[in-house]
Amino acid sequence: MRNNNKLVSNRKNDTKQEKVLNDYLFKNYFKPLNPTSQLVFDKDLQIAGVDVEITTKNGEKKYIDIKAQSSKKYVNNPKPTYILELSSLNRHGDDFVGWFLNEELITDYYTFVWIPKAKVNEKLEIVSPDDIEEVEVMTVNKSTLKKYILSILGDRNIQDIVAQMRKNELTKLPLTNGIHFSHTPTLFEKPVNLVVKKHILKKFAINHYYIKQGKLIKI
Repeated sequence: MRNNNKLVSNRKNDTKQEKVLNDYLFKNYFKPLNPTSQLVFDKDLQIAGVDVEITTKNGEKKYIDIKAQSSKKYVNNPKPTYILELSSLNRHGDDFVGWFLNEELITDYYTFVWIPKAKVNEKLEIVSPDDIEEVEVMTVNKSTLKKYILSILGDRNIQDIVAQMRKNELTKLPLTNGIHFSHTPTLFEKPVNLVVKKHILKKFAINHYYIKQGKLIKI
């Protein structure tokens, strides 16, 4: 959005909304499927891309990053896609690597979340986990998804594509059927992302459920 003719950031630190959704998912998705699941509150782990920790049968820790369409724009109006963050600019104009390319993150799986039905307040925010009525949840293997996208790119370098789109102010660049690069030069961060359709993500899903009135329905 614009303020006094200057570009400003659209990002908001809505930790309250995030907590509401995470509490809902823990109770209705993670814990029923894996009793060892634990919500992560350690700041260092959260910065490292971890929202949920699970322990496998052999005692190995696995880390999950929750990616939800939880903004007021998408609650009750989810899109059949998901954005994989590649690059954005900080306030000094320096490149900031997005979570999909950040090698420092220890995430093993992404849990993508769409919210087709929820009660919201006058600010279009979800106030309580009880206000969430229907959710679609898909947990995807990070490694295999990334390898798939890199295989499509071939010899092309993602960072070169990011730089090209910014330099030429390209807003869209197709990669393959169901995946395209997206650049938004009108935003403060001038982000460049990959937009991936749901049917592509599903190829790499280890779990895919619809949750209605607290009941898990396998898709």
